[in-house]
Amino acid sequence: MEKELIKIRDKRNKEWFIIDNAYLNGYAKIFGAVGTAIYISLCRHANNETQECFPSQELIAKELGITDRTVRNYIKKFEEWNLILVKREKNPKTQKNLNNVYTLLDKSRWKKKPEEIISYGNPEENKNKNHRKMVPHKNTYIINNTNKIQDELKNNSNALLNLFYKEINPNIKFNNKTIRADAKWLEDKYGIEKLEPIIIYIKQHQHEQYFPSIATPTQLREKMAQLINYSKKQNNKQSIIIKI
Repeated sequence: MEKELIKIRDKRNKEWFIIDNAYLNGYAKIFGAVGTAIYISLCRHANNETQECFPSQELIAKELGITDRTVRNYIKKFEEWNLILVKREKNPKTQKNLNNVYTLLDKSRWKKKPEEIISYGNPEENKNKNHRKMVPHKNTYIINNTNKIQDELKNNSNALLNLFYKEINPNIKFNNKTIRADAKWLEDKYGIEKLEPIIIYIKQHQHEQYFPSIATPTQLREKMAQLINYSKKQNNKQSIIIKI
């Protein structure tokens, strides 16, 4: 009996597209399975030379079996994270909106992954009211106890950590010794009066291109000089020069 031959994929076939390994090494966790499917769809439609594509959101939704709203939400997230550049165009005669043009940006332009990767999950609302009720896990008390400890740490943390929690990073780890030590160092050195406008400045500009990634007091301590230089270069009516 002859052995059945296994046919592998033919790399000479033109029906191929590329996706950067860097996306799957962390960013896929941020955007989840649905977001990753949408990003893959953009990669599939992109021109190999220009890395531009212009599929309608309706087409992407139809391809993946999801809603237009879901596609729209993730496109916005990709744009915020600098994974794509979105060009919105109108018909010059009718002024009606045309399909957006998406440019897939190089990984060097992507916003840096945070220390703690939290998935956006699926933004679609579950409208099915007849779904099965979730039964609490036998170790639920452990989770509840952990949340209680986290709340206590928030109440007892210094003012800078609370600012990071409220303005920049709601998922910050209050029980991280390094983060707490750096928060105390910054507050002792500069004082909360000078640090508060810096936190607000980070919140307002953190999604800008080339803005230093700062989500914890440790990153702020390490990148303070970089942040000050950025502020000076971008100084205009909307910007604030950080003075330390």
